[in-house]
Amino acid sequence: MAVAALTGCGGTAKVQRLTGPGFTFSAPSGWQVLRSSTSVTAQSGSTDLVAVHTYRLTKTYTPDLYGASGRELGGTVAKLAKQLKGTVAHAHTVTVAATDAHSYRIDYGETSEELTFVFRDRTEFELVCRFAKGTPSAACTSLITSFTLV
Repeated sequence: MAVAALTGCGGTAKVQRLTGPGFTFSAPSGWQVLRSSTSVTAQSGSTDLVAVHTYRLTKTYTPDLYGASGRELGGTVAKLAKQLKGTVAHAHTVTVAATDAHSYRIDYGETSEELTFVFRDRTEFELVCRFAKGTPSAACTSLITSFTLV
């Protein structure tokens, strides 16, 4: 397990490199790690969390499906926000692992959750980051910037 430096909020912290089925990413050192056959989660306390979940797609994803996938994901995320009694506070495109990805932030109660969707062939990678609303999250930034496909 490699250790690197993660800057955020004016300081540095050590990180742990986590590996799952077809991916790797960095999470803060010392966070509790949970693994399954399709996901890896690192959590600190009851709010702070970073995770990657994988799902098998019925069809092979190609870049020309980006617009349609965004419309479908947008509707699904809106339903999730409603279930959480929250709102979709932000929806945008980000570059993750050298590909365009759909990213959404849901605010509910005192919590924010960022969901970012990366597609490769017949696999969907759902990157999840949860943190206290209004608090910049270096762990979220690290999840997005360190995520790689293997």
